[in-house]
Amino acid sequence: MRRIGFALVVVAAALAGTISAASAQAPRLTMIGLGAGVSCSEWVANVGGDEALEQWAFGFASAIAAGAQLEHGTDPLAKMTAESLHAWLRDYCHQHPTSPLSVALIRLVFSGSR
Repeated sequence: MRRIGFALVVVAAALAGTISAASAQAPRLTMIGLGAGVSCSEWVANVGGDEALEQWAFGFASAIAAGAQLEHGTDPLAKMTAESLHAWLRDYCHQHPTSPLSVALIRLVFSGSR
């Protein structure tokens, strides 16, 4: 189980480190599930209207955070609520409408781990 957590952290850290703020193009992520291929603009358009997508996003963020917590011992989502997650994503997605939702969620998790 620790190896899975470590693998999640390594992948997430590589993604977070690879995606610079100046970069307009995110790396290609192989995603499986409802949120695969969803952009930030789609997220903003569906807020409150697609519970399944919201639950996918919460699960994805929780999985990345769990890997970080297993590796580093701190919980990057400890101070987050559903409302604060929505607010963070709304702000990020308005600034980066073409960003994949998955990248936004990785950034969200790592913004809380500092």
